[in-house]
Amino acid sequence: MSLSNQQQPSGVSRHKIRRAEYHLLSKEGLLPVEGKIELLGGEIFEMSPSGPLHSTVVDEIYDLIRNQISPDIAKIRNEKAIVLDDFSEPEPDVAVVKPGDYTERHPTGAEVLLLIEVSKSSLEYDREIKLPTYATSGIPEVWIINLNEGMVEIYQNPTGNSFADKRVIDSKAEDPVLTPLRLPAFAFSLKEIPIR
Repeated sequence: MSLSNQQQPSGVSRHKIRRAEYHLLSKEGLLPVEGKIELLGGEIFEMSPSGPLHSTVVDEIYDLIRNQISPDIAKIRNEKAIVLDDFSEPEPDVAVVKPGDYTERHPTGAEVLLLIEVSKSSLEYDREIKLPTYATSGIPEVWIINLNEGMVEIYQNPTGNSFADKRVIDSKAEDPVLTPLRLPAFAFSLKEIPIR
């Protein structure tokens, strides 16, 4: 999935791609046009196309949050870019960000209140590649909706490249209600989304 964890061969150096180069490659049509791509840690990752369940869950979560949170409290973005640093511009499934004008730029990591990744085939990528990048960028809270096991992994309080707190909530629990740290007025039950 990534060459980052492999030992660097002697006499060879890597070139990490900056966001400006990434956008230039995209503008010139030199990046894959099929499927979704993301820039993380200077590497370009290409994901499999979203399946029907993934798309449905993303839409349901987006609608639930949008119906509960007014735009003056937070903005909800669906599969749109956020800027973490000069080498990372991921496109999380759902991002809840501080209110602001994002017509000329994408939100930064400092403006993110909550990120949600819906994972089935991308579970390893979301856990092993994206989650450490989010932690390093100081994202306060990340939810991974694990469609394989019908549960939500909640990561809070970033420390270095990991999160100090992790909880898992099973969709079959008696009352599986989720409330983000930075948005205490928002709550929804896992029973409202078809994750299992």
